[in-house]
Amino acid sequence: MKVGRNDPCPCGSGKKYKKCCIEKDQESAQVIPKPQDTRPSGEALQPRTDMPLDPHVEAINALWETFDGLDYEGQIALFAQTLDGEALMDKQMAFDMLLTIHEHSIKQCDHDRLDSLLDALIERLPEVYDHHAHYYLDWRITHALLAGRVDAIPALVNALAETAGSDIDTFDAVAERLAYHGQLSPLADAFRIAWPLVKSSDNIVPWAVDGFAERAGLYEIFDALEHGTPADSSHAALESRIGPYLKADTEYLSRFLGHLTGQTKKTWTPGEFDSTHQGGPDAGERYTQNLSDISSEFLGYLRREEGVPYTKGELARQQIRQYLQQRQDGKLEWRESPLEAAMRRGNHARQKQRRPPPTPPDHPLCPDPSTLDRYFGGLMNTFFPQRYKAATLMELMPAWLRFLESRQLIDARQREKSLQGLHELAGALLKVWQAYRDDPALQEGLQNSVVAVIQPNSC
Repeated sequence: MKVGRNDPCPCGSGKKYKKCCIEKDQESAQVIPKPQDTRPSGEALQPRTDMPLDPHVEAINALWETFDGLDYEGQIALFAQTLDGEALMDKQMAFDMLLTIHEHSIKQCDHDRLDSLLDALIERLPEVYDHHAHYYLDWRITHALLAGRVDAIPALVNALAETAGSDIDTFDAVAERLAYHGQLSPLADAFRIAWPLVKSSDNIVPWAVDGFAERAGLYEIFDALEHGTPADSSHAALESRIGPYLKADTEYLSRFLGHLTGQTKKTWTPGEFDSTHQGGPDAGERYTQNLSDISSEFLGYLRREEGVPYTKGELARQQIRQYLQQRQDGKLEWRESPLEAAMRRGNHARQKQRRPPPTPPDHPLCPDPSTLDRYFGGLMNTFFPQRYKAATLMELMPAWLRFLESRQLIDARQREKSLQGLHELAGALLKVWQAYRDDPALQEGLQNSVVAVIQPNSC
C-alpha cells in the first residue's frame, strides 16, 4: 500500500510521512543495483584509478577508525583535540563521538564529563550542537537524574520543550521518564512551553496532538492539587488552567475530581466489573465508566496512602485500566497464527491438540499471568519499547491489589494468589532492567515492590 506524504508515518512515530521517513525511503529506492560481473572466468578484477577518494572523506574515515579503537579516556581526549581543530568536527562526527562517549559514561557512572564536552561544543561550534540539540538535551537529563542533580532538570526540560514541535518523539520519551521519577513541576512547565509549538506543528498527526493536550491538562490538575491552595483547586480554577489545552467538560471534571480526592464515597461490588453479571445494550459503557472511576480512586489512594507521585501513579492508572479493558474486550486472548491453523488443518492429529477456549480470570479486577504477559509483549515490542509504562505497571501492581483489598473487592487470599501469579513475569522483567543501565531506578523499583513481596529473601 502506497503511503501518502500527509499520512501518518508507518514507523509509528506520530509524525506525518513527509516529515519522518520519506527521505530515507526515497534514498533506498534510488540505490543503483550493483552491475553483474561479466568478466571471463579467472580474469582478475582491476581497481579503478580514475576516481580518487576525496581527501576530506579519507581524513574523516581515518579519524573515526582511530576514535573507535581507543578506550574511554582516549576517546574523550580525541574529541577535545578534534574540537580544537574544528575542520573534521561536522554535525555527524560530533554526534557519533558523543553518542559513544555517552554510552560509556553511563556504564562508568561518569555523569559530569559529558556535560563538559557538550558545553565545549556549544561554545565553539553552536551550529553543530543545534543540529542534534534534542538528543544532547535528552542525554543531559538522563545524567542529571542519575547523578541526583534534580535542580538542573527544569532548565534542561524547558530547552527540550522548545524542540517539541519538530521532534515530538524525543520530548515524549523524556516526559515519560520524568513522569516515572515524579518530576511534576518541570513537566507542567515544559508542557506549557511546548504546547503552542505542538498545536501549530504540521509535523505531528492530530491524535498525537490530542494526547499531548490530555497529558498537559492532567499535569495542570496535579500541579494545582499538589502545590496550590484550596482556591486554586476549585472547579473554576482548574477549568481555567486546563482551558488552553482542552475544552472544559464540567461534568467529567467533577466526576474525576470526586473519585481522585476521595470526596465521592462509593461502595463497589465485584459484579460491577464482571461482564457475566451485566446485561443490556449499555453494559460495555457501564464497565468502561466503572473502570475509569475506580482507577481514578486508585490514583488518589496511591498519592495519599502510599506516597506515590501523581505523575508516576498516572502511568500506572492508565496501564492498569488499558490492560483490564483490553482483557474485557477479548483483545488479549490467545489466537492461533495462520501457520498454526494451516498445519492443524493439514494434519488430522493436530486437530485434537487445538487449544481450549480461554478460561475467565479468577477475579475481574485482578491480573492473570497469560493475558498480562501478552499485554507486556505489546509494551515491550522490539521497535518501540515503552519501558517506563511497563515498569510502572508491574511495580505498582501490588499496590493495586492492596487498594482492591482496602475497598473490600478482594480478600487477602485473592491478593496473595494474584501476587504469586506475577512471579515469572517479574523475574523476566528484572533481567531486562538489569541490562538497562540508563536508569537503575527501574530495577530498584521492581525489586522493592513485586520481587520483594513475592520472594522476600531473593534480593
